Amino acid sequence: MSQDVLNQILTKLTVIETDLRDVKEDVKSLKSKFELFESNQQTFHELLRETRLEYDTRDRISSERHEELINRLSFIEADVDHAINKTNRNERELARVKKQIENNLA
Repeated sequence: MSQDVLNQILTKLTVIETDLRDVKEDVKSLKSKFELFESNQQTFHELLRETRLEYDTRDRISSERHEELINRLSFIEADVDHAINKTNRNERELARVKKQIENNLA
């Protein structure tokens, strides 16, 4: 083989080695970016899990408060109904007493 052919082969080998180093660097960079992506994804999933737990807790607390308010309103409604019934009985009794007084005075 001639010296020129050997030089061309060496030049091509040098270019291939350079290209191979570039590819290795690119793969290393991609691997690093992928690891960062996985880390970010893991962080995102953890935040999502925490958010769901917080939402579930708030939803449970809201349901408990709603139930407590409904119970309180039911008690208030029962008290109001009792007061109205008592007032109606008292008004009927007053009307009866008034009529007796009027009959006694007449």
